[in-house]
Amino acid sequence: MPAILSPRPHVHTLTLRILSVLLVIIAAGLAACDQGGGQTTGTIRLPPKKTLTSQATVQEFDIPSKDGLPTCLAFGKDDALWITEQLTPQYADNYSKIARLTPDGVYTAFTLPHNRSMFNPEDITLGSDSALWFTEPQADTIGRISLDGVIKEFKTPTPLSQPRGITAGPDGNLWFVESGSDKIGRITPDGAFQEYPLQVSASLPNDITVGPDGALWFTLYSGDAIGRITTAGAATIYPISSPDGKPWAITAGPDGNLWFTQSTLNAIGRITPAGEITEFPLLRAGSSPTGITKGADGNLWYTGQISNTIGRMTPTGQITEFSLPLPRSGPLCVTPDKDGKIWFTESYGAIGYLVPKAGV
Repeated sequence: MPAILSPRPHVHTLTLRILSVLLVIIAAGLAACDQGGGQTTGTIRLPPKKTLTSQATVQEFDIPSKDGLPTCLAFGKDDALWITEQLTPQYADNYSKIARLTPDGVYTAFTLPHNRSMFNPEDITLGSDSALWFTEPQADTIGRISLDGVIKEFKTPTPLSQPRGITAGPDGNLWFVESGSDKIGRITPDGAFQEYPLQVSASLPNDITVGPDGALWFTLYSGDAIGRITTAGAATIYPISSPDGKPWAITAGPDGNLWFTQSTLNAIGRITPAGEITEFPLLRAGSSPTGITKGADGNLWYTGQISNTIGRMTPTGQITEFSLPLPRSGPLCVTPDKDGKIWFTESYGAIGYLVPKAGV
């Protein structure tokens, strides 16, 4: 989950977003609204750039959109990778996009109806209806795009809600966090909303995932806490004891626990379903761990946005870090494919995957 501006000023959140924007600038210069079929920027086959390092094979694809910042990503039932593209500062008047990259490297971008929205769209997930669902924080909107590019948008009931993390729930609905209103939201595949206020204020909910217990687990960035909410709406908050714990992204681990990134503490955290929290410091100072996911190999994988690394952590806390070929690429979100590749977005305008060498 990338760093996005909040309607409430917060120094570290703002710093993370500025760093993402600076990485782009450095690399460049150093009720539902049916949007029909969705405007497409056309299809193009992306030539891959393969790099062999001492630890891994890294393959990257430069996106053709000069105005695009690849942000989050998810695989669809068509085996294509779907990516949210935010706008870079130089092109703030343009339109944001949802992009699709097929397994054979064919790239298509579908434009959203909102321009002047630099930090839209953000997170994306596969829904139970086989469509991809995404959040638009600046538009207070949940979006849906079908596999053939038809876009629908649903405005959240609460103004200035700023929806961010989104996930498919065990009940067939989509669940998301509202960072601007301290609520957890639910939307059915046909667009009906339910919102659940949290008993906290200015907590900046940021990311959400399904836990092994069938509940939804989420991060409270400014609240320095991890939250849990049942599909019936009963919420529990677990404070992080470390000062400035600042949990960012969260995922269900292979060991029956939940794992989350802590960009300020430079650590990966683990919380059991009973609420017991353990933190694991990273190898490099100032890595700024951002996205996190569970890999097919039974490990946790995360991005080091500032250290320019993809990290692997075993459920017992052993860490291996893989440096990316391009300096200042600023990896953000991360997701595995069914073949074991670890896919990630890069702030400078690319999508890539990593495959560790045998024995590493």
